[in-house]
Amino acid sequence: MSAQSVPDDQDHLGRGAGYLSAQFSGPAWMLDPADPILQRHADRQSLGPNNAADYRNYIDDAAALKYLMRTRHIAVVLDPDKAHATDGIIDRWAQGLSSSKPTTLAGCVGSLGMELGEALGDGHLHVRHGEHHGREKETLGEDPGPAWETTTMNSIRIIRVRTFDGSDGVDSVLQAGAENHAEDFTFQDIIVDLRGNGGGDDSYITSWFSPHVNESWTRPCEEHGMTLSSSGSPIVYWNHATWLRLNDHTVPAPFTAEHLRPRHDDCVIVTASQNDANHSGTTLEPGRTEHWQGRMIVVIDGGTGSSGESAALLLKNAFDAVLVGAPSYGIIDYGNSTPYYLPTSGMQIQVPSQANNWGTAIDFIGIQPDVPLPASTPLRDITSTFSELHNSRTTETHS
Repeated sequence: MSAQSVPDDQDHLGRGAGYLSAQFSGPAWMLDPADPILQRHADRQSLGPNNAADYRNYIDDAAALKYLMRTRHIAVVLDPDKAHATDGIIDRWAQGLSSSKPTTLAGCVGSLGMELGEALGDGHLHVRHGEHHGREKETLGEDPGPAWETTTMNSIRIIRVRTFDGSDGVDSVLQAGAENHAEDFTFQDIIVDLRGNGGGDDSYITSWFSPHVNESWTRPCEEHGMTLSSSGSPIVYWNHATWLRLNDHTVPAPFTAEHLRPRHDDCVIVTASQNDANHSGTTLEPGRTEHWQGRMIVVIDGGTGSSGESAALLLKNAFDAVLVGAPSYGIIDYGNSTPYYLPTSGMQIQVPSQANNWGTAIDFIGIQPDVPLPASTPLRDITSTFSELHNSRTTETHS
Protein backbone atom coordinates (compact mmCIF):
# COMPACT_ATOMS: atom_id res chain seq x y z
CA MET A 1 0.00 0.00 0.00
CA SER A 2 1.27 3.45 -0.77
CA ALA A 3 2.10 5.99 1.92
CA GLN A 4 0.07 9.15 2.25
CA SER A 5 2.59 11.95 1.82
CA VAL A 6 2.23 15.62 2.52
CA PRO A 7 2.12 17.88 -0.55
CA ASP A 8 4.69 20.68 -0.74
CA ASP A 9 2.00 23.35 -0.70
CA GLN A 10 1.13 22.39 2.88
CA ASP A 11 4.55 23.31 4.30
CA HIS A 12 3.30 26.75 5.35
CA LEU A 13 1.08 25.07 7.97
CA GLY A 14 4.14 24.23 10.07
CA ARG A 15 6.11 21.16 11.08
CA GLY A 16 6.01 19.09 14.24
CA ALA A 17 9.09 19.12 16.45
CA GLY A 18 8.87 15.83 18.31
CA TYR A 19 6.30 13.74 16.47
CA LEU A 20 6.32 12.14 13.05
CA SER A 21 8.08 14.35 10.51
CA ALA A 22 5.84 16.58 8.43
CA GLN A 23 6.78 14.57 5.35
CA PHE A 24 4.74 11.66 6.70
CA SER A 25 2.45 12.82 9.48
CA GLY A 26 1.41 16.24 8.25
CA PRO A 27 1.61 19.59 10.01
CA ALA A 28 2.08 20.09 13.75
CA TRP A 29 -1.65 20.14 14.35
CA MET A 30 -1.87 16.41 13.42
CA LEU A 31 -0.95 16.28 16.46
CA ASP A 32 2.37 17.26 18.00
CA PRO A 33 1.98 16.88 21.80
CA ALA A 34 4.76 19.42 22.36
CA ASP A 35 3.00 22.19 20.46
CA PRO A 36 1.67 24.81 22.96
CA ILE A 37 -0.90 26.01 20.42
CA LEU A 38 -2.65 22.67 20.72
CA GLN A 39 -3.05 23.06 24.47
CA ARG A 40 -4.72 26.43 23.96
CA HIS A 41 -7.07 24.79 21.48
CA ALA A 42 -7.80 22.01 23.97
CA ASP A 43 -8.62 24.52 26.68
CA ARG A 44 -11.15 26.23 24.39
CA GLN A 45 -13.23 23.05 24.08
CA SER A 46 -14.90 23.75 27.42
CA LEU A 47 -16.50 26.87 25.96
CA GLY A 48 -20.16 26.75 25.00
CA PRO A 49 -21.56 27.15 21.47
CA ASN A 50 -22.54 30.76 22.14
CA ASN A 51 -19.06 31.88 23.15
CA ALA A 52 -17.36 34.44 20.94
CA ALA A 53 -15.36 33.30 17.91
CA ASP A 54 -13.54 35.01 15.05
CA TYR A 55 -14.94 33.77 11.75
CA ARG A 56 -11.72 34.82 9.98
CA ASN A 57 -9.80 32.11 11.83
CA TYR A 58 -12.18 29.51 10.42
CA ILE A 59 -11.77 30.84 6.90
CA ASP A 60 -8.00 30.59 7.36
CA ASP A 61 -8.45 26.91 8.24
CA ALA A 62 -10.34 25.97 5.07
CA ALA A 63 -7.19 24.80 3.25
CA ALA A 64 -6.06 22.80 6.28
CA LEU A 65 -9.47 21.15 6.54
CA LYS A 66 -9.37 20.14 2.88
CA TYR A 67 -5.96 18.59 3.46
CA LEU A 68 -7.18 16.79 6.57
CA MET A 69 -10.13 15.27 4.72
CA ARG A 70 -7.94 14.14 1.82
CA THR A 71 -5.29 12.48 3.97
CA ARG A 72 -7.08 11.35 7.12
CA HIS A 73 -10.72 10.56 6.27
CA ILE A 74 -10.53 6.92 5.21
CA ALA A 75 -13.35 7.28 2.66
CA VAL A 76 -11.47 9.99 0.79
CA VAL A 77 -8.12 8.21 1.10
CA LEU A 78 -9.64 5.10 -0.48
CA ASP A 79 -11.49 7.12 -3.14
CA PRO A 80 -9.69 10.43 -3.84
CA ASP A 81 -12.47 11.51 -6.21
CA LYS A 82 -14.59 12.15 -3.12
CA ALA A 83 -12.33 15.10 -2.35
CA HIS A 84 -14.23 17.03 -5.02
CA ALA A 85 -17.37 16.83 -2.89
CA THR A 86 -15.64 17.68 0.38
CA ASP A 87 -13.65 20.52 -1.17
CA GLY A 88 -16.87 22.00 -2.56
CA ILE A 89 -18.61 21.83 0.82
CA ILE A 90 -15.65 23.47 2.56
CA ASP A 91 -15.44 26.20 -0.07
CA ARG A 92 -19.14 27.03 0.28
CA TRP A 93 -18.78 27.02 4.07
CA ALA A 94 -15.86 29.48 3.92
CA GLN A 95 -17.71 31.71 1.47
CA GLY A 96 -20.73 31.72 3.77
CA LEU A 97 -18.55 32.78 6.69
CA SER A 98 -17.15 35.62 4.64
CA SER A 99 -20.60 36.95 3.83
CA SER A 100 -22.44 36.32 7.13
CA LYS A 101 -19.54 37.09 9.52
CA PRO A 102 -20.85 35.00 12.47
CA THR A 103 -19.60 35.90 15.94
CA THR A 104 -20.10 32.65 17.90
CA LEU A 105 -18.56 29.18 17.87
CA ALA A 106 -21.83 27.58 16.75
CA GLY A 107 -22.33 30.23 14.08
CA CYS A 108 -18.88 29.64 12.64
CA VAL A 109 -19.20 25.84 12.51
CA GLY A 110 -22.85 25.77 11.38
CA SER A 111 -23.86 22.68 9.40
CA LEU A 112 -20.33 21.90 8.14
CA GLY A 113 -20.00 18.56 9.92
CA MET A 114 -23.47 17.43 8.94
CA GLU A 115 -22.88 18.25 5.26
CA LEU A 116 -19.49 16.52 5.16
CA GLY A 117 -20.90 13.44 6.89
CA GLU A 118 -23.86 13.16 4.55
CA ALA A 119 -21.65 13.62 1.47
CA LEU A 120 -19.39 10.76 2.59
CA GLY A 121 -22.11 8.55 4.09
CA ASP A 122 -20.36 8.87 7.44
CA GLY A 123 -22.69 9.10 10.42
CA HIS A 124 -19.76 9.42 12.83
CA LEU A 125 -18.36 12.64 11.41
CA HIS A 126 -18.88 15.37 13.96
CA VAL A 127 -17.68 18.94 14.41
CA ARG A 128 -17.84 20.31 17.93
CA HIS A 129 -20.41 23.11 18.43
CA GLY A 130 -21.93 22.37 15.03
CA GLU A 131 -25.30 21.01 13.94
CA HIS A 132 -25.80 17.27 14.32
CA HIS A 133 -27.39 14.76 12.02
CA GLY A 134 -31.03 15.03 13.06
CA ARG A 135 -32.35 11.48 13.03
CA GLU A 136 -35.15 10.64 15.41
CA LYS A 137 -35.27 6.92 16.15
CA GLU A 138 -37.15 4.91 18.70
CA THR A 139 -35.02 4.30 21.76
CA LEU A 140 -35.38 3.10 25.32
CA GLY A 141 -34.05 6.44 26.55
CA GLU A 142 -32.30 6.93 29.87
CA ASP A 143 -31.65 3.61 31.56
CA PRO A 144 -29.43 4.20 34.60
CA GLY A 145 -27.29 1.35 35.80
CA PRO A 146 -23.81 -0.16 35.49
CA ALA A 147 -22.09 -0.42 32.11
CA TRP A 148 -22.31 -4.24 32.22
CA GLU A 149 -25.03 -5.90 34.28
CA THR A 150 -25.76 -9.62 34.53
CA THR A 151 -29.03 -11.09 35.82
CA THR A 152 -31.04 -14.26 35.43
CA MET A 153 -34.78 -14.35 34.78
CA ASN A 154 -36.95 -17.37 33.92
CA SER A 155 -33.76 -19.47 33.61
CA ILE A 156 -32.53 -17.09 30.93
CA ARG A 157 -29.18 -15.33 31.28
CA ILE A 158 -29.47 -11.60 30.65
CA ILE A 159 -26.43 -9.50 29.76
CA ARG A 160 -27.28 -5.80 29.80
CA VAL A 161 -24.45 -3.73 28.27
CA ARG A 162 -25.21 0.00 28.35
CA THR A 163 -21.92 1.20 26.84
CA PHE A 164 -18.63 -0.05 25.46
CA ASP A 165 -16.88 3.18 26.40
CA GLY A 166 -14.29 2.14 28.96
CA SER A 167 -13.23 5.66 29.97
CA ASP A 168 -13.87 7.31 33.35
CA GLY A 169 -13.23 4.12 35.31
CA VAL A 170 -15.76 2.03 33.38
CA ASP A 171 -13.08 -0.19 31.85
CA SER A 172 -12.84 -2.40 34.94
CA VAL A 173 -16.63 -2.94 34.96
CA LEU A 174 -16.66 -3.97 31.31
CA GLN A 175 -13.64 -6.23 31.73
CA ALA A 176 -15.21 -7.95 34.74
CA GLY A 177 -18.39 -8.57 32.75
CA ALA A 178 -16.46 -10.00 29.81
CA GLU A 179 -14.41 -12.26 32.08
CA ASN A 180 -17.59 -13.84 33.44
CA HIS A 181 -18.19 -15.61 30.11
CA ALA A 182 -17.66 -19.14 31.42
CA GLU A 183 -20.63 -18.91 33.78
CA ASP A 184 -22.81 -17.00 31.30
CA PHE A 185 -22.40 -19.61 28.58
CA THR A 186 -23.56 -22.43 30.84
CA PHE A 187 -27.09 -21.17 30.13
CA GLN A 188 -29.01 -22.55 27.19
CA ASP A 189 -30.77 -19.25 26.51
CA ILE A 190 -29.09 -15.83 26.58
CA ILE A 191 -30.38 -12.32 26.01
CA VAL A 192 -27.86 -9.57 25.23
CA ASP A 193 -29.54 -6.19 25.69
CA LEU A 194 -27.70 -3.46 23.74
CA ARG A 195 -30.44 -0.82 23.79
CA GLY A 196 -29.00 2.66 24.10
CA ASN A 197 -25.42 1.38 23.72
CA GLY A 198 -23.78 4.13 21.69
CA GLY A 199 -20.53 2.23 21.24
CA GLY A 200 -16.92 2.54 22.31
CA ASP A 201 -14.84 -0.62 21.92
CA ASP A 202 -16.52 -3.86 20.90
CA SER A 203 -13.48 -5.91 21.96
CA TYR A 204 -15.21 -6.24 25.34
CA ILE A 205 -17.99 -8.27 23.72
CA THR A 206 -15.61 -10.29 21.55
CA SER A 207 -13.55 -11.12 24.64
CA TRP A 208 -16.79 -12.33 26.22
CA PHE A 209 -18.02 -14.61 23.47
CA SER A 210 -14.95 -15.63 21.42
CA PRO A 211 -14.00 -18.60 23.67
CA HIS A 212 -17.39 -20.11 22.86
CA VAL A 213 -17.61 -19.83 19.07
CA ASN A 214 -16.98 -22.55 16.55
CA GLU A 215 -13.28 -22.84 15.72
CA SER A 216 -14.07 -22.24 12.03
CA TRP A 217 -15.82 -18.94 12.78
CA THR A 218 -14.33 -15.85 11.17
CA ARG A 219 -15.39 -12.26 11.61
CA PRO A 220 -17.79 -10.83 9.06
CA CYS A 221 -16.39 -7.91 7.02
CA GLU A 222 -12.86 -8.28 8.37
CA GLU A 223 -11.40 -8.94 4.93
CA HIS A 224 -13.21 -5.87 3.62
CA GLY A 225 -12.19 -3.57 6.47
CA MET A 226 -9.50 -0.97 5.79
CA THR A 227 -7.74 1.26 8.27
CA LEU A 228 -5.11 3.99 8.35
CA SER A 229 -2.11 2.69 10.26
CA SER A 230 1.27 3.89 11.47
CA SER A 231 3.99 2.00 13.35
CA GLY A 232 1.89 -1.12 12.99
CA SER A 233 -1.12 0.35 14.82
CA PRO A 234 -4.24 2.23 13.69
CA ILE A 235 -3.55 5.96 13.88
CA VAL A 236 -6.59 6.37 16.10
CA TYR A 237 -4.45 5.15 19.01
CA TRP A 238 -1.59 7.60 18.97
CA ASN A 239 -3.63 10.55 17.76
CA HIS A 240 -6.45 9.99 20.26
CA ALA A 241 -3.93 9.36 23.04
CA THR A 242 -2.33 12.72 22.34
CA TRP A 243 -5.76 14.34 22.34
CA LEU A 244 -6.54 12.73 25.72
CA ARG A 245 -3.25 13.95 27.12
CA LEU A 246 -4.05 17.50 26.02
CA ASN A 247 -7.61 17.44 27.37
CA ASP A 248 -7.53 15.15 30.40
CA HIS A 249 -3.80 15.19 31.18
CA THR A 250 -3.97 11.43 31.58
CA VAL A 251 -3.85 8.59 29.08
CA PRO A 252 -5.67 5.27 29.78
CA ALA A 253 -3.56 2.13 29.97
CA PRO A 254 -4.69 0.74 26.57
CA PHE A 255 -2.94 3.68 24.89
CA THR A 256 0.62 2.53 25.41
CA ALA A 257 3.85 4.45 24.97
CA GLU A 258 4.39 2.62 21.68
CA HIS A 259 1.17 4.03 20.31
CA LEU A 260 2.14 7.50 21.46
CA ARG A 261 5.55 7.48 19.82
CA PRO A 262 5.51 6.35 16.19
CA ARG A 263 8.92 6.10 14.59
CA HIS A 264 10.21 9.24 12.93
CA ASP A 265 10.77 7.38 9.67
CA ASP A 266 7.33 5.81 9.72
CA CYS A 267 4.46 6.72 7.43
CA VAL A 268 0.70 6.50 7.42
CA ILE A 269 -0.56 3.71 5.15
CA VAL A 270 -3.79 1.92 4.32
CA THR A 271 -3.92 -1.66 5.57
CA ALA A 272 -6.43 -4.45 5.90
CA SER A 273 -8.05 -4.13 9.32
CA GLN A 274 -6.39 -6.45 11.79
CA ASN A 275 -5.88 -6.48 15.54
CA ASP A 276 -7.54 -3.13 16.19
CA ALA A 277 -10.28 -2.25 18.66
CA ASN A 278 -13.19 -3.05 16.37
CA HIS A 279 -11.89 -5.87 14.19
CA SER A 280 -9.14 -7.82 15.90
CA GLY A 281 -8.60 -11.38 14.82
CA THR A 282 -10.07 -14.17 16.93
CA THR A 283 -7.96 -17.20 17.78
CA LEU A 284 -9.06 -20.20 19.80
CA GLU A 285 -6.94 -22.66 21.70
CA PRO A 286 -7.88 -26.23 20.68
CA GLY A 287 -9.92 -27.85 23.41
CA ARG A 288 -10.12 -24.60 25.35
CA THR A 289 -13.90 -24.76 25.49
CA GLU A 290 -16.83 -26.25 23.64
CA HIS A 291 -18.76 -24.34 21.03
CA TRP A 292 -21.90 -22.94 22.64
CA GLN A 293 -24.98 -24.19 20.83
CA GLY A 294 -27.75 -22.45 22.73
CA ARG A 295 -30.24 -19.79 21.68
CA MET A 296 -29.50 -16.09 21.77
CA ILE A 297 -31.58 -12.94 21.39
CA VAL A 298 -29.94 -9.51 20.99
CA VAL A 299 -32.06 -6.44 21.74
CA ILE A 300 -31.32 -3.25 19.79
CA ASP A 301 -32.96 0.14 19.37
CA GLY A 302 -32.37 3.60 17.94
CA GLY A 303 -29.78 4.29 20.63
CA THR A 304 -27.64 1.30 19.61
CA GLY A 305 -24.80 2.73 17.54
CA SER A 306 -21.22 2.29 16.40
CA SER A 307 -19.59 -0.56 18.36
CA GLY A 308 -23.00 -1.33 19.83
CA GLU A 309 -24.11 -2.14 16.29
CA SER A 310 -21.01 -4.12 15.40
CA ALA A 311 -21.48 -6.13 18.61
CA ALA A 312 -25.02 -7.00 17.53
CA LEU A 313 -23.87 -8.07 14.07
CA LEU A 314 -20.97 -10.11 15.47
CA LEU A 315 -23.32 -12.00 17.83
CA LYS A 316 -25.77 -12.57 15.00
CA ASN A 317 -22.97 -13.97 12.86
CA ALA A 318 -21.28 -16.06 15.57
CA PHE A 319 -24.37 -17.64 17.14
CA ASP A 320 -27.19 -16.99 14.67
CA ALA A 321 -28.62 -14.64 17.29
CA VAL A 322 -32.05 -13.16 16.64
CA LEU A 323 -32.14 -9.35 16.64
CA VAL A 324 -35.28 -7.95 18.23
CA GLY A 325 -36.35 -4.37 18.94
CA ALA A 326 -36.22 -1.20 16.85
CA PRO A 327 -33.85 -0.16 14.02
CA SER A 328 -30.40 0.83 15.28
CA TYR A 329 -28.88 4.31 15.02
CA GLY A 330 -26.77 3.70 11.93
CA ILE A 331 -23.13 4.73 12.49
CA ILE A 332 -20.99 1.72 11.70
CA ASP A 333 -19.73 1.98 8.10
CA TYR A 334 -16.84 4.03 9.45
CA GLY A 335 -15.15 3.78 12.82
CA ASN A 336 -12.14 4.47 15.01
CA SER A 337 -12.84 8.18 14.78
CA THR A 338 -9.90 10.40 15.60
CA PRO A 339 -10.18 13.95 17.03
CA TYR A 340 -8.22 16.74 15.37
CA TYR A 341 -7.89 20.45 16.01
CA LEU A 342 -7.55 22.81 13.07
CA PRO A 343 -4.47 25.02 13.42
CA THR A 344 -5.90 28.56 13.58
CA SER A 345 -9.46 28.33 14.85
CA GLY A 346 -8.92 25.28 17.07
CA MET A 347 -12.13 23.78 15.64
CA GLN A 348 -12.40 20.13 16.71
CA ILE A 349 -13.51 17.57 14.13
CA GLN A 350 -13.87 13.79 14.43
CA VAL A 351 -12.53 11.96 11.38
CA PRO A 352 -12.75 8.15 10.97
CA SER A 353 -9.61 6.17 10.30
CA GLN A 354 -11.42 2.91 9.52
CA ALA A 355 -13.87 1.81 6.82
CA ASN A 356 -16.06 -1.27 7.31
CA ASN A 357 -18.04 -3.27 4.79
CA TRP A 358 -20.84 -5.34 6.30
CA GLY A 359 -22.30 -6.15 2.90
CA THR A 360 -24.81 -3.29 2.93
CA ALA A 361 -24.80 0.38 3.87
CA ILE A 362 -25.83 0.97 7.50
CA ASP A 363 -24.95 4.62 8.23
CA PHE A 364 -28.07 6.83 8.27
CA ILE A 365 -30.19 3.66 7.83
CA GLY A 366 -29.54 1.42 10.80
CA ILE A 367 -29.67 -2.34 11.35
CA GLN A 368 -33.19 -3.68 10.90
CA PRO A 369 -34.28 -6.14 13.62
CA ASP A 370 -35.35 -9.65 12.67
CA VAL A 371 -38.36 -9.26 14.95
CA PRO A 372 -39.66 -5.69 15.48
CA LEU A 373 -40.57 -4.74 19.06
CA PRO A 374 -41.18 -1.37 20.74
CA ALA A 375 -37.88 -0.08 22.11
CA SER A 376 -39.40 0.24 25.57
CA THR A 377 -40.43 -3.43 25.81
CA PRO A 378 -39.49 -4.62 29.35
CA LEU A 379 -36.98 -7.44 29.64
CA ARG A 380 -39.50 -9.51 31.59
CA ASP A 381 -41.76 -9.48 28.52
CA ILE A 382 -38.89 -10.54 26.28
CA THR A 383 -37.91 -13.38 28.60
CA SER A 384 -41.51 -14.59 28.93
CA THR A 385 -41.83 -14.79 25.11
CA PHE A 386 -38.24 -15.88 24.43
CA SER A 387 -39.12 -19.02 22.46
CA GLU A 388 -41.83 -17.27 20.47
CA LEU A 389 -39.48 -14.41 19.54
CA HIS A 390 -36.63 -16.74 18.64
CA ASN A 391 -38.86 -18.99 16.57
CA SER A 392 -40.47 -16.00 14.80
CA ARG A 393 -37.21 -15.23 13.03
CA THR A 394 -36.66 -18.91 12.28
CA THR A 395 -40.13 -19.24 10.76
CA GLU A 396 -39.75 -16.08 8.69
CA THR A 397 -36.31 -17.11 7.46
CA HIS A 398 -37.48 -20.48 6.20
CA SER A 399 -40.95 -19.55 5.00
